[in-house]
Amino acid sequence: MGVYAPVPMVTEAIVDEVRRKILDPSVDAMVKENVPFQGVLYLNIIVKHGSEDPHLLEFNARFGDPEAQGIAPLVKGGLVTHMREIAEDSKRPSLPECASSASVVVVLASKGYPTNPSTGDRITIRKLSQNNVVLFHAGTAIDSTGKLVTAGGRVLNIAATGPDVESARKAAYSTTGSSVQFPGMQYRRDIGSGELRRRKLEQIQT
Repeated sequence: MGVYAPVPMVTEAIVDEVRRKILDPSVDAMVKENVPFQGVLYLNIIVKHGSEDPHLLEFNARFGDPEAQGIAPLVKGGLVTHMREIAEDSKRPSLPECASSASVVVVLASKGYPTNPSTGDRITIRKLSQNNVVLFHAGTAIDSTGKLVTAGGRVLNIAATGPDVESARKAAYSTTGSSVQFPGMQYRRDIGSGELRRRKLEQIQT
């Protein structure tokens, strides 16, 4: 129901372990079996708190949702160049570089989600007051009268950027309700709060 990036708890040691234990063996197996893959390979991984041992939950041949909406705004120059290089089978693709800023994405869900999401509810979107906020459509549609309405469980995603998680979080949550409304709208109110608690704890300990 939301994401934030970067995640300081994901250390270089964890990244190295993911590469050694999961990613490299998977790529090597595809090469060995002559099953070429060209595109986005998404790894859904869980790491137990206090551990550096990653566990794979699933693969997807696409970006994660809403994970991509939190990562894409941080890629310097955007993702288009990198996607084109993949599509054109570039022999020397450039490596994506991330900005030193942060992002927070809050998913707005419809009434009854996840078991019985309400559809056809009128969505009101006012002009966004901040230029560091982007609204991604998911479960939306245009009805017979030309009005924007809900058409699924996850309706809209609010993605905000800022110099740190706290500022990005404030920007995202200030948009909910003030700029976007629909009957029964629900969302988690704790996206990114764990990172704020971690930083405060570090400050107390130092």
